[in-house]
Amino acid sequence: MDMRDFIKKCEEMGELRRVKAEVDWDLEISHISKMNEEKGGPALLFENVKGHTSPVLTGAFGSNKRLATILGMPTDLSMCDLAQRWTKTMLKEVIPPVEVSTGPVLENIQEGDDVNLEKFPVPKFFPMDGGRYIGTTVFIIVRDPETNEVNLGTYRMQMLDGKRCGVQ
Repeated sequence: MDMRDFIKKCEEMGELRRVKAEVDWDLEISHISKMNEEKGGPALLFENVKGHTSPVLTGAFGSNKRLATILGMPTDLSMCDLAQRWTKTMLKEVIPPVEVSTGPVLENIQEGDDVNLEKFPVPKFFPMDGGRYIGTTVFIIVRDPETNEVNLGTYRMQMLDGKRCGVQ
């Protein structure tokens, strides 16, 4: 399932609300999302982010139904059941990655001087944040160039400018 499929499925389940009004990436998206989360609301797709053409999705993991959908599991499972099933699945059904030469993942590629992170509607989440952060629930995979060791961790990536990020 790709992001487009996930958004469509959430909409069909009543687990997504499209926000068509213009919103600002600077604290407004995060404030609306936090209030929505506290009420147990649906995922939000902000379609009109000030100064940008791309939408922002928040709250994707905010309910058991949405999490089950992402994991390809029945949507009526409790969080405990989801965790148990996912653990069992990961222990027995490891699927190796597949390299592809076409598909949605390759639709928008920027390299070298064409890279411009400021093109993306990266939100500033909290007033005391040092800037805008790409993802707050993301996994980053890195390989040490000297030892070849791989690390997977949950980190926030601060957008420093149009070309650079800092990992926190």
